[in-house]
Amino acid sequence: MNSEMQKKEQQLIQLRKEKEQKEDALLDLRKENYLLEDAEEDLRRIDREHQEIMALFQEVWRGHQSCNEQFEMMEDHATYSRKTRLEVEAAYERLNQKKQALQKDIQTAEEAETRLKKELYT
Repeated sequence: MNSEMQKKEQQLIQLRKEKEQKEDALLDLRKENYLLEDAEEDLRRIDREHQEIMALFQEVWRGHQSCNEQFEMMEDHATYSRKTRLEVEAAYERLNQKKQALQKDIQTAEEAETRLKKELYT
């Protein structure tokens, strides 16, 4: 009986360590999320700066050739912007999937810990 109790206590200790590691990993994912939010803000700033440059460009250059150049530059930026936004959205999705999996694992570990505590202390 005593060895069975020790075995369960060891399992409990192991569960707590695993749960702590998963909570640390979840914290790391939250940090990644904050970095991604910062990157998104940088992208918005770049878009605003691009619009300002295009407005200045339009004031300085006039004529058919300048309109073509401006149109090409705007198209290139729009393509780059769409591609970047898709990459950011995909990164958010990957982070959310990892977070959900970790939260589920943490919940499972907590349930197992509760069950082991009941077995040990009742």
